[in-house]
Amino acid sequence: MTVFGFLDPHLLAFPGGSVLESDIISYIDSLIPWQGIDKVDGVSVYAIRNLIERLQEDGHYPLRDRIKSVIDRFQIEYIQPQDVMLLWHGIASRFIPIEDYTGIDDVEFKDFTSSPKIEHDERSDLYVDILYKTIVLSNMPANIPSPPFTNVLITRGVHPPGPITVSVNIVSILENGSRIAYPSCPMSISGAILVADRADHLRKIKIEQMGEPGTVNEAALFAARLYSQYLHIGGDVPGGISRLDPGAGPPTKILHQLSLLHDYAELINTTSDPGDVQRWLRERGVDVSSESPADERNSYFRNARTWDDGAGNSYFSLHSRPSNHTSFNRCVRIYFKIDRKNKKALVGWIGPKPA
Repeated sequence: MTVFGFLDPHLLAFPGGSVLESDIISYIDSLIPWQGIDKVDGVSVYAIRNLIERLQEDGHYPLRDRIKSVIDRFQIEYIQPQDVMLLWHGIASRFIPIEDYTGIDDVEFKDFTSSPKIEHDERSDLYVDILYKTIVLSNMPANIPSPPFTNVLITRGVHPPGPITVSVNIVSILENGSRIAYPSCPMSISGAILVADRADHLRKIKIEQMGEPGTVNEAALFAARLYSQYLHIGGDVPGGISRLDPGAGPPTKILHQLSLLHDYAELINTTSDPGDVQRWLRERGVDVSSESPADERNSYFRNARTWDDGAGNSYFSLHSRPSNHTSFNRCVRIYFKIDRKNKKALVGWIGPKPA
């Protein structure tokens, strides 16, 4: 199958406002997978021709001086501004101009409606306009490849994910520099996929670049880098891992279970609440449980299960069992909770069963 991906520039936008150390690290992590996009068989990714100019216009182009100011402010020694710029431009050069793909230079429209309604998270009007233009250009009737081709709109912060139907009142299109009148254009994007932030194929590329984790500690580090948007690894986790046998695991199974916690929290953020987390995890083959009411009333027991949750210390009851029926220091437990207010999965402990 050949996939034609149409890139929403918002994916490459440098964070706006007051940038924290975690923001620039997350931003770089989000760029890294794109290095391999042109090496994925059957995938071609298109972006608007004036990508850099649009990002500069909206203040989201990664200017070297801005990156340097963040690096200097937080004294980040392992990141150099020029490295970020080289990474960004190396990625941008891999995209094919969408205008070349369609033969249309620009689209002017006055009305854009969709069903279900497209909602945008923290997105300026400029990015909304670019997104609408991308949708129109990637779905012009004369330019949609027929099966077995798949059109994919790669984006983030757009809800709901999945097929949508749009109706556009186009004033005119510019083809080869000529202005051509175009009527109202309803279109069904049934062949397009709106990907909420982290496309699965990009995540797979990133995992391939890292390789498989060889230890529980590597599994936790990989999860912290891959799934930081909706998964928080608490400060007590390294201490728990240090109490495990070096051969404990399996590390790949632990990484998989952490990825499922991220996916559950992502569903809360991007669609509707998937319901009881224990049931949801069991449906995906995870051995999960919670502590008994009698144990929860025991102060010693509760103290032994109180860990850092990112905002302080709190009690954790839910836990998965990646390995069981083995020696104490090889029997891994992942204690977690779902923070529904902030829509994140919190991991308080990865280690042997607490006292």
